Amino acid sequence: MKKDTITIRKEENKQLIVNQLKKTPVVEVACKKISIGRASYYRWRNEDEAFKQQADDALLIGKHFINDMAESQLIRAIQEGNMTSIIFWLKNHHRDYRTKVELSGELRTKGELTDEQKILIQKALKHAGLSLNKKLLTNPRKMELPKNLNDLIQDQKTRRELTYGSHFLFFHTYFSHYIDCKTADFQKEMFSLTEDMSVKSIVIVAFRGSGKSTIMNMSFPLWSILGKPQCKYVIIVGLTQGQAKRHLKNIKQELENNQLLKADLGPFNEIENDWSSYTLEIPELGARITAVSIDQSIRGTRHGSHRPDLIICDDPTEIHLGERSACVIGRQWG
Repeated sequence: MKKDTITIRKEENKQLIVNQLKKTPVVEVACKKISIGRASYYRWRNEDEAFKQQADDALLIGKHFINDMAESQLIRAIQEGNMTSIIFWLKNHHRDYRTKVELSGELRTKGELTDEQKILIQKALKHAGLSLNKKLLTNPRKMELPKNLNDLIQDQKTRRELTYGSHFLFFHTYFSHYIDCKTADFQKEMFSLTEDMSVKSIVIVAFRGSGKSTIMNMSFPLWSILGKPQCKYVIIVGLTQGQAKRHLKNIKQELENNQLLKADLGPFNEIENDWSSYTLEIPELGARITAVSIDQSIRGTRHGSHRPDLIICDDPTEIHLGERSACVIGRQWG
C-alpha cells in the first residue's frame, strides 16, 4: 500500500514538473517552484522515456511562450520610444541596420545550370506534360510561359519570374530530382489548389507514395515563403513531435544542399539556437517555419508581428486510413 502511494505521488510530481516547464522553461527554477530536487528530475528522465519526451516537449512549449512574451515586451518598449529596443529590433530584423563586413572584389554569375541540372529539369518538365520545343506543343494548365520553354533552363531571371507565380513550375524546376514518372492529374490538382489564393482550407486524402508529403509538406512551405504568397510564418503539425521534426529536417536539407535553389533564390542563412530542431528561421526573408505535434497548442503564437499565415497538418489523426494518408491545410492570405 505504501509503495502504491509513493508511485502515485511520483507520477503526480512528474506531471507537476511538466506543467511548470511549460511556463518556466528552466529546469532548476521549475524544480524549485514545486519543491522537487533537480536530481529527482534527471533520475526520472533516465528511468522513464515517456516522461523524458513529455519534459522535452514542455521545454519547447515554454521556450515558445517566453520568446513570444519577450517579443511582446520588446514591441511595447519600441512603441514607448525606447531607443535601445528600437536599435535592437532594427539590427536583428532589418537588413540595412545589420552589422556588416565590407568586401571588395568582383563577382560574376550568369545563373548557368550544370549539365546534370539541365537534364533533370528537362525530364521533369517532360513528365509534367510541357514541351521543350520552340513551338509549345502542350500546356495542359494554360500557364503563361515563354515561347521557348528552354528559357526556363537557360535564363535565371526567367526561372525566378515563372517559379515565383507557379508552385507547379517551382516544384518541377527546383525539386526535379524527386520526379521519376509522369505527373498525375491528381498531383496537378494539388498544385492548382496551392496556387489558388481564394482557397483558404484544403483537405487531401491520398494513397501512400502519392507524393503528397513531398509536394505539400516540403515544396509548398518553401514556395509559400519564396514565391507569390510571401508567407512569413508557417507551422507544420505532425501527429507526433518526431514526425513534425522530420518534415522540418527535410526542408532544411533542401535549403542547405539544393544548389539550384540556393543559386536562384538564396542565400539562406538559417538562425541556429538550442531548439533549432523544432524551428527554422530565414532572416533574409523575415520568415519562420515551426514544427509542432498535434497535442501542442499554437493559440496566440507569433513570429514577431506575424501570426501564422500557413498551417499544414500531416496525418492529423490516428484513425486508420488503410493505405491512404491525409493532409489538412489552412492559410490566411490577403
